[in-house]
Amino acid sequence: MPATLLSLPLDVLLSIRDAVSTAPFTLLDPGLALLAHLSLSQTCRRLRTLYAFATPESEDLFWKRACVIAGYGRPMRREYPHALPGAPPPGTTTAPALLTWRQVAHAVTAHKRVCEIRSCRAASCWPDDCPPRGAAALAFHPLFYYLHFAPGTELDPAAVLHTQLPTHPDCRRKLYAPLSAHASAACALATSPPVRALTLLHPGTDRAIASVRNPDGCTLLDANRLLGDLLPRSLADMRTVLSHYQTLLDDYRAPAASFADTMRGAAHRGVMGDHRYPYLDLAPEDIERPDTPDTPLGPFVMRCEGAEEGEDGGFCVEALFGVLVQK
Repeated sequence: MPATLLSLPLDVLLSIRDAVSTAPFTLLDPGLALLAHLSLSQTCRRLRTLYAFATPESEDLFWKRACVIAGYGRPMRREYPHALPGAPPPGTTTAPALLTWRQVAHAVTAHKRVCEIRSCRAASCWPDDCPPRGAAALAFHPLFYYLHFAPGTELDPAAVLHTQLPTHPDCRRKLYAPLSAHASAACALATSPPVRALTLLHPGTDRAIASVRNPDGCTLLDANRLLGDLLPRSLADMRTVLSHYQTLLDDYRAPAASFADTMRGAAHRGVMGDHRYPYLDLAPEDIERPDTPDTPLGPFVMRCEGAEEGEDGGFCVEALFGVLVQK
């Protein structure tokens, strides 16, 4: 570290810190700002003091602002009325604490260094033909379409289902499997500007099908789980899932129980530590779910609701999407 930087007055260093998130080097990839912040905070004692805040709340607010500017949010954590199969009895362990915003920054930055999927590493970069962040018009993240839709606006249940299945525990494959294990993509904000609620409606009505609300801004993982919950149960989907598991078992070359125990481990629960795998984590409430549709979902409208930071008002935008298509 050049002595000239360390010799600068504290107020100048603080100004540099506050300008990192909007510095010119972040124009192509806003996520580089998080890497810069984390690097500075770990470089030397004097620079670490720039990231020492008076209260945990002020520290969390700083890292939240840095994450949002970089295009990342904090997905909602799911709570289940029943413990995961094979989990320790209730009361013997404590539930994982909600990630702080600094931990979110660590998670997405660390994942970008090792992920083999280019679109995941570049989740904070929007293509040139997409509206820039801060634009007046609402835009969905490119991965929102790539992960869930067939060409056009038809929701593809097979694509959604594969984002919830496991990948190989001992190696990486170029699949979003599961999406929750890809911190960079999972934490990417689903829209620009961020919205606090996504609601699926029947076209021409205000009758809601399902919704998700995240006061910190809805992420791709929030949207993925919203769509995943609506997948109709079918024999074809079950066969797809079982075939996927069988392929993993054959490649893993280990007893089935060992593989299942591995997939139930905390390391494979995703960035929020709460992911459940279809037909592997079969909890009592999953045996009978009368609220799960058994017929394809027809055309639906996705209503996006959001408010600018510090404002009481907000905006509401609706987008029409097509029907589920079986492949």
